[in-house]
Amino acid sequence: MSSKLSRTLASVVLAGSVVMAPIATAPAANAAGCSLIDNTYLFGRVGYLWHCSDGYHGQIANARGGDDVELRYSSGGRWWTYSKVYVPSGSTSANTAALPGGTVTVCIHAGDRPGYVSCT
Repeated sequence: MSSKLSRTLASVVLAGSVVMAPIATAPAANAAGCSLIDNTYLFGRVGYLWHCSDGYHGQIANARGGDDVELRYSSGGRWWTYSKVYVPSGSTSANTAALPGGTVTVCIHAGDRPGYVSCT
């Protein structure tokens, strides 16, 4: 990876566990050869669904601390959360862990507007 790629740490909820993982920012996703699949908007925040070599990723941009992004997959007629990441205080974006394949969507939540969600 290029040294120009910006990295940060974010909490990732995966299978009920919270782990710290390196997360790439939007320029890193573009530089890594990822393709934008879809996007969604919520109160000025933007949610992106990316397809990269290691699978699908969700991203929230133009965000505030406390906002979150979820990568969900469909199984058995229901949607399940695969990875959920909160935007750290002082940051403006966050990215989910990669999901290798399947039927996926990205959902974003505005931390200051409980009850609102927007999905791709």
